Amino acid sequence: MKKLLISTLLLLFAVMTFAQISPEEAVPMIEGKGIITAADDSPLTFEEFKTAVEKAFPGKGQLITGTGEVSRADFAMAMVKVLGLEAEANVVEEICTTAIDE
Repeated sequence: MKKLLISTLLLLFAVMTFAQISPEEAVPMIEGKGIITAADDSPLTFEEFKTAVEKAFPGKGQLITGTGEVSRADFAMAMVKVLGLEAEANVVEEICTTAIDE
């Protein structure tokens, strides 16, 4: 039973690893739908982010506020609001993570 559980977990993690979308697939789709005009390595500004959210999630653009460049933390918090996951996010007491831009 233990071997079956371990094998199942390893298979699940392997599938999750390969299930990620690649930039080669995502960028043409995002640009093709007009969500972002040029998905490149330049930093995303709040104005561009607000426009992209409004195109991808009509009526949700007003949830995006800020100035300057969007950090990973800003992006994550905005997506929680846009997707309506604030109640689930508030259940988590402490999140420990690091990012290069923080």
